[in-house]
Amino acid sequence: ARPAAAAAGAGGSDQAARIAAAGAADSVAPAGATPVAATGGDGGGGGESGVTAGESTALVAAPGNDKEQAMWDWLESLDNGRGSLLQYFGVLKSEFDSDFTQITAAKLSEPIAPGLLGSIEPSFFDVLGCRQVGHRLLFAKGILALPADP
Repeated sequence: ARPAAAAAGAGGSDQAARIAAAGAADSVAPAGATPVAATGGDGGGGGESGVTAGESTALVAAPGNDKEQAMWDWLESLDNGRGSLLQYFGVLKSEFDSDFTQITAAKLSEPIAPGLLGSIEPSFFDVLGCRQVGHRLLFAKGILALPADP
C-alpha cells in the first residue's frame, strides 16, 4: 500500500488519504472475505494513487450458497459489473437473508414522491446504510425491475 500522504497528494483529497490509510490497515482479510473496490463517487478523479475520491477497498464476505450468489450477481448487475454496490452485500445477507422477496417488499404501491426514489420505502436505504444518492438510484432502478413475485 502506498503511504497516505502519497495518495492524498495524487488525489488532492483528505478522503483519499483516509482511504489509503484504511487500506493499509486492512492488509489481513478474515476468512471468507473478498476484497472489492467499493466506489462511491461519480467515477471521476483518479491520479497516480489508483484510488479515486469516493472509492475505497472494502472487505466483503463472499457468497456461501446459490441464494447469496444470486444476490451478489444482482448487485454486480446493477452497476454493469463495477461492483460499487457489493459493499451492501453483508447487510442484504444479514438483514434480508439475501431474499429477493424481502427486497421486493421495499417497492411502494403508491409513490411518496416523483421519480425512482419515491417508489422505494425510505427505510430500506436506512437499513442498508446507503447514503449516496447514486447508489440509492441504482438500487431503486434494480428493485423496480424485479418481478412482483421473485
